Amino acid sequence: MGLKCVTMLIKDDNLTKDEIINSVKNRLSEYKVISNSYEYIAQVINPMSKESFCVVDDELKEALNLDDNTFGFTNSSSDNSGGIDENALNEAINKNSNIQELGAKVNQLATNLQGASYSQIVATMKYLGYELPSELRAYADYNLHADERLSGDLVVSFKPISYTGSYGQSWENVAIYNESGEKLTAKYANIDESGLRIEAIFAKDEAQPKGDSWEAVPSDYSLLEGEVRVSITLGASSYYGATYGLRMLNNNPSDWSQSYLAGSHSYNEWVFRFHNYKPTKFSITNGTATYGGYGYMTKYNMRLSIGNWSKTLTYENSSYPNNIEVDLTNLNFGSDAKTIELAKAWNVPVTPYDINQDMVGE
Repeated sequence: MGLKCVTMLIKDDNLTKDEIINSVKNRLSEYKVISNSYEYIAQVINPMSKESFCVVDDELKEALNLDDNTFGFTNSSSDNSGGIDENALNEAINKNSNIQELGAKVNQLATNLQGASYSQIVATMKYLGYELPSELRAYADYNLHADERLSGDLVVSFKPISYTGSYGQSWENVAIYNESGEKLTAKYANIDESGLRIEAIFAKDEAQPKGDSWEAVPSDYSLLEGEVRVSITLGASSYYGATYGLRMLNNNPSDWSQSYLAGSHSYNEWVFRFHNYKPTKFSITNGTATYGGYGYMTKYNMRLSIGNWSKTLTYENSSYPNNIEVDLTNLNFGSDAKTIELAKAWNVPVTPYDINQDMVGE
């Protein structure tokens, strides 16, 4: 919409100002009917009473949020500096017209979508370039550790998607925590000839460091109370030979040579299996705090499995080193805030997380 200004000369000092305003408003309405592509404003001049002011009709008054239909008008002679100049008023009208046009489109869309199903809404939003979940379900927070239905071996695995750094990758500081919050680290450990598989016994209060000189797990060893058997499959072997892969188990090294497993970028899965045990937390460092320069995962999938249950989560990381801590007592499998808001708007109940949806067959 454009703005059209007209000048009206009133030669009558018997009319009151309100009568003049009403007369001008009626004339502006007539102009709008004739040409509805304009908003009209009238500059009123009455030489008989020496008055000069501007009038807009009621619709334009509301659109511009004016207190009344009259105001002073700031022309090049700037003699009524408290008024509104023509350019500013025209800009305001155009902006208001855009808002009204947008509002009309939204109203039209809402009218067209009245009674639409959720799947129709999803298709419409997808057409417009927006993404909605194809099936709307919302879950509350879920405590994995407290669920007694999940028992057996806990498997935590990492599948690298992308790396940063030109000097390969490194891993160190593997540890788990029991229900008392006590840290368990390797007591015995041995690695096979391929350099890809580690068998270890984790216990609390272990003397560190041992570097790569670990005592092998005795063949007839029986776990003591509170100890855990751990199997680790490495995604890549060490640069320095098979046995050096054990360095990643050290949580208190004397120097860099006892601390980390370093190798080339590998996109194979790194797997940590805790036999018949569900720790409260699992932690590992990707990258190295003791010897800089090695790369780390910038994006990866973390897969958790217990028995027939399995869940994969994707993470992105920009920190070095990346101290990964999986807190199984506070790992949220519930829906994010946006999904919950969407579900409530559709009157979809927020329900407990259903582990059955992530159960896998034998």
